[in-house]
Amino acid sequence: MRRSSLISALAFAAIHACTAAPVQELSPPVNVERRASVDCRNTSTGIDPSCWKTLGMAEWLRNWQATESTKCQQDEGFSGCFLRMNKLSGTDCTVINQQSCGSDITNDLDPAQPEVFYALYAIYAINNFFNSWWLATQFAASQTALQVDAMVQVLDSPKKENLGLQSILTALLLGLAMVPGPVGIALEAASTVTKIAANVLTTGLMGAPLVAKQLFPAAGTAETQLIQMANLKALLGNVAQGLSDRLAPALKTAEQDIESFIQLGNTGIFSSKPAPALNQQTKGLERVLNTYILSSGLVANQWDAVVALDTNPQQLGRNGSRIAYRLDCEQYDANGVCNAWAYDAEYNMAFTLNHRSAMKDNPNKILTTAFNNGWTTRELLFNGAAACKRAGNLGKGMVVNVDNGLNIDCVSQLDVCTWDMSCTQRNSNKCEFTDCKTQDGVGAARAGWRSGEYQVPAGYLGPLINKQGLQWY
Repeated sequence: MRRSSLISALAFAAIHACTAAPVQELSPPVNVERRASVDCRNTSTGIDPSCWKTLGMAEWLRNWQATESTKCQQDEGFSGCFLRMNKLSGTDCTVINQQSCGSDITNDLDPAQPEVFYALYAIYAINNFFNSWWLATQFAASQTALQVDAMVQVLDSPKKENLGLQSILTALLLGLAMVPGPVGIALEAASTVTKIAANVLTTGLMGAPLVAKQLFPAAGTAETQLIQMANLKALLGNVAQGLSDRLAPALKTAEQDIESFIQLGNTGIFSSKPAPALNQQTKGLERVLNTYILSSGLVANQWDAVVALDTNPQQLGRNGSRIAYRLDCEQYDANGVCNAWAYDAEYNMAFTLNHRSAMKDNPNKILTTAFNNGWTTRELLFNGAAACKRAGNLGKGMVVNVDNGLNIDCVSQLDVCTWDMSCTQRNSNKCEFTDCKTQDGVGAARAGWRSGEYQVPAGYLGPLINKQGLQWY
């Protein structure tokens, strides 16, 4: 087992899908090519994401703002003014209410100036997406409510454990980034709509920070309400207002602030049919919230995550490594779990959970139950925790930084420790981890044991593994 830094090993392993670099001016992804049948200047031939850029919509809208906005009424905002000036007075696309914006508002237009057509369609599509997001997150909350009792049973979580309401709402909204499947624009297949929707979060909000700041409170924002685990199920059945309190002002900003509108439009996401939307019963949106709840329960019960770098537990017994104890890790299951470990093959790292007060407790049941039930994934639970610690946000709840792109930390609340491979003393009270406090009793003998036997955690993969007398506590 080679020793290396936790920071360097996990820096690139932490949830890339949720971390985006700052962008000044977004453009449609490079894989967006115009369909041959679509003429961008003839709207009767259809609508295509590439046409937003082909038509120069960003420049056209800024020119419109410079020349026409003087005709707008006070507090009307961009979309209200644009709709009214294009004979759609009374249509309000700034609110979470599908009836106010209606169905595709371009259906009732004669083939118009293409720039007007694409602007009107984006106004409708943005409203349609936010409405679908609101409905889908409520369904996600209901799914978690159905699973809470089982999670509590597996965790044996203290009833007094408190979860922050703001973190719960953030986790529900961030679930959009975890929609199963690759994140990427698809031009035609309706089955890819949820993948397109995920792009709104991972790509679209990068260039629209005013919208993102409405969705996600600034890091360090105090929790307005703490929820006990025992009351969580009831709360999840009534989160519609809390979600609306975030989504509604975000939608209003997206529709009224022309620069935010332009940046969302620049992605091309809102220039496609069908319009990006989440099915009301989209599966998987609850996974970030489940990870937050699960990891918070583990922390309350004194569990930490521990990583063994450059280590494959299954191979240790087969590759000539000198180990002094049978690891009982013959085969990984579909989730990469074997005995006490969850193995990350891509980065050759083995994670385990370590109970601070009961080293003998094997986490296998927790890991297999959580992964098999789809509550979380290895990447979310462990790599998400590493991202949180690396950012210095451990213990601060769900943290989203929108000032320099969309950076999501603390999906998981676990601390992540690294075995100290230089710690070869049997009584290792002075060292166990490179980055966490040593737990009491590790490396010590126990009353009644034979001479030379000493205790280590159930998922131990530290340097003492090749010492005779090793006992899994």
